[in-house]
Amino acid sequence: MLVADPGRGLRIALVGLQPDDRLPLDAYYAYLAFKNGVPVSYGAGWGCLGTLEFALNIFESFRQGESALVIGQILRVYYQLFRMRTVVVDRSQIDDSNPEGLRTGAFYFYAKLGFRRSTRRSAGSPTPSGPGSRATRTIARRCPCSGAWGARTSP
Repeated sequence: MLVADPGRGLRIALVGLQPDDRLPLDAYYAYLAFKNGVPVSYGAGWGCLGTLEFALNIFESFRQGESALVIGQILRVYYQLFRMRTVVVDRSQIDDSNPEGLRTGAFYFYAKLGFRRSTRRSAGSPTPSGPGSRATRTIARRCPCSGAWGARTSP
């Protein structure tokens, strides 16, 4: 177990699996985040070859205010652990297969944090356009979220 105290009353506990209990190249760490001793978020991260696959949940009563700060600090702790270059979030946390994600605005939350849809393009296909205007729930529901959503880290 690793415990980080990034400040502002936040404490993040990471619990990992022993090497015999996980895949050979995959490093798994679940987390539980506390704000002034109260649990505010839980999730997990799977680190492999410079990429972190990340899953999170912020408890409903804490989804306003400092949510982005909490997630930013959690990702900072994972960066210290894995030194990842890319963070990937499964599309099921954002697309129409997750009604709670649509209701709570997870699509916009991830977009504001810098996550963008990853696409596999052929050499001649055009580059995807930059962040567009705020879409309605219907447009977010129809978004062709093929593959995962990702963000690059900066050291």
